[in-house]
Amino acid sequence: MRTTTGDSAKSINTKATSLTNLAIVTQAQLASATDPINVNVYSQKQTGSAVGVVMTTGGAVAIAVAQGGAPTSKWTILGDTAATPVTSVTPA
Repeated sequence: MRTTTGDSAKSINTKATSLTNLAIVTQAQLASATDPINVNVYSQKQTGSAVGVVMTTGGAVAIAVAQGGAPTSKWTILGDTAATPVTSVTPA
């Protein structure tokens, strides 16, 4: 019994998840405000959404994290391995 709350400890079955179902798009798709990846009703884009992105220069696969749900909300790029890495893409 817990002294603070008086209840008994319970065992909870938890599940770990991974990003195995991560969408993969191109950098050009991220840059287009009209591409379905930037349209909430098609992609559910919202703050914190993540997609894999194939970078234009070098072809590295990086992670893009949405900074908002609007079609023109910026994507922050994590893991671009190009000599001059792209750090964000703002759809226009």
